[in-house]
Amino acid sequence: MYDFSTRPSISLDNFIEAVSNDAPFTLSRWGDGEWASILGQGGENCDGVKYTRELQEGLIDMLVNRGPYNYGILKVALDVHKDKVAEWLGAHNINVGWKFADSLTVANRTGTLTPFFTSFTCAPLPMQTATVMAILPDCVSASIIWNG
Repeated sequence: MYDFSTRPSISLDNFIEAVSNDAPFTLSRWGDGEWASILGQGGENCDGVKYTRELQEGLIDMLVNRGPYNYGILKVALDVHKDKVAEWLGAHNINVGWKFADSLTVANRTGTLTPFFTSFTCAPLPMQTATVMAILPDCVSASIIWNG
């Protein structure tokens, strides 16, 4: 079974530093909806995105064919699915180096996300991505791709 007890966290400062230093990075954030889909649970997320077979297969492919991403897992995913996720990852021998990635959600909820957006001020294209993320509800997972 996969062990989440020793996973490092990705802090808001990590994101700000990467953007400020034009360091490329990609974060793929995984919440309870992604895991509900992978685990074959029916239904949909809070935005009405249905957990289809195609979504399930695409998410599994991202894990099996690991990309050059930081894989971030949200606390809510572990609160809801921890044992099943750990069992699934262990059964499929997948270790993508998960990191706890709640810092953006926490900063959004506590009103401390401004420094993250401010770090984009010299980057015209990624600012569009940050603007879109600002209007997304917390339950939507987003991938952040910064190419410096």
